[in-house]
Amino acid sequence: MFFIALFIFYQYYSNTVAIDVGELQNVRRDAQALSEYLMSSGYPADWNETNVEQIGLVEEGYRLNESKLGNLTVLNYDDTRKLFNTKYDYYFYFIDKNNQVANISTYGKPGINMTNVEEVEDPKKIVTLSRFVFYERNMYRMVLYVWD
Repeated sequence: MFFIALFIFYQYYSNTVAIDVGELQNVRRDAQALSEYLMSSGYPADWNETNVEQIGLVEEGYRLNESKLGNLTVLNYDDTRKLFNTKYDYYFYFIDKNNQVANISTYGKPGINMTNVEEVEDPKKIVTLSRFVFYERNMYRMVLYVWD
């Protein structure tokens, strides 16, 4: 009887761990895809809030396009998730060379910022990615959070 109970517990625990790891991999996959979208020029190349098919913020040479960033900020958050083809929530911001939050627009789930995502959302799974971009002759780190 003890061995049967132990076997059932082991099977349940193994399946639970596999599901958790699988879901984390899905969040990571979407975070990487979302990061790639942001680091592209988008489609069409001169997209705006009325004609966007794929969001992208960066031009040749990893230069952040300020007008595209402005266009993104007027889009509805839920619409951007559809354009990014993700079911997960996200938020991104920029950090300067001194590790200070840069005075560049941020974007993501309403009510979320770089300091409150854990408290407000209490995510089960969260992935953070960083990418480097140039803006006004300076290099910045774009920090992206994606969570479930």
